[in-house]
Amino acid sequence: MSEVGVSYELIEDAEGLARFAAANKGIEWMCFDTEFIGEKRFLTLICLIQVGTPKGFYLIDPLKIKDIQPVIDLLVDEKVLKIVHAGDNDYRLFNIQYGILPRNTFDTQMAASFIGYKHPVGFSKLVESELNIEVSKGYTVTDWERRPFQPKQLKYALHDVIHLYQLWINITKHLEKSWSSHGPTRSSNCSKNPKAMRPTPTGKFLKATSSRACAAGNRFSCCA
Repeated sequence: MSEVGVSYELIEDAEGLARFAAANKGIEWMCFDTEFIGEKRFLTLICLIQVGTPKGFYLIDPLKIKDIQPVIDLLVDEKVLKIVHAGDNDYRLFNIQYGILPRNTFDTQMAASFIGYKHPVGFSKLVESELNIEVSKGYTVTDWERRPFQPKQLKYALHDVIHLYQLWINITKHLEKSWSSHGPTRSSNCSKNPKAMRPTPTGKFLKATSSRACAAGNRFSCCA
């Protein structure tokens, strides 16, 4: 299927998920986002998982596929870099619904605060500033539990992942340039050390304040 000029696969059954798993075996990076509903529910429900990898873009329907283990395996694989924007809610929901926390994550919103953006910078603003691409966000209020999906929903969902990898490239270049120009800072070292900054099941970040906790790490990174 194709939307916003980008080909993607809408995965709604176990067969499609098996193809996804086979195609993405051994990948080095993965962008992801989720769409969910929390209104009139005791627990918020993940209704769609958007994924971008070197192999393509995927929209995975966890309401139709009860066992999404291939996705979980990638999320917890420390060898696979996960790229997100403002991932706190995603971490929390994956922990509540599937009992896991994504590992080896790079949050573009958090990283942007190290290169001069006021935190928290919105995704659209960051994409427009870094990539000179205008992102339409005109479908922010919708019922993600309702099926079948509408084309506008899929277009909106794709926008959340198609630019993440290029954002990672751009921001990493800025960070490396800053590192080479100014050397390590206390903040950069704190973000590298998983004991100094890590997502909790509630999505909060724990920040160590001791110089010993901040001493680890030798590169700029915004990974958990």
